[in-house]
Amino acid sequence: MEEKLNQIFDEFKEKIISEIRLLMLSNESLSRNFNNLSFHHEKISLKGLRKRQNMKLKDIAYQLKISTQSLSNYENRNREIPIRMLPQYANILNVSVEQLVYSITQC
Repeated sequence: MEEKLNQIFDEFKEKIISEIRLLMLSNESLSRNFNNLSFHHEKISLKGLRKRQNMKLKDIAYQLKISTQSLSNYENRNREIPIRMLPQYANILNVSVEQLVYSITQC
């Protein structure tokens, strides 16, 4: 039984770690002090990050394997981006996951 639980945990380990990090970022006290963290980022929206890379909505949606409507909903803050998508999305936009989360939470 314990071996089975360890196997299940290993399968979801990365997702769990990502969710914990996102929960930490959404913590109210951390959010108030977010601008004082050791990294400083310009305030730029998801759409701004995309345009800075000279990419079209359909280009990123294709790479993320989602519809342009879904991506538009993320950019317009109508829907939350799935945690599992953050690393790939950040990579496409040529930013760190921290910068991406900053854009999501601060803009």
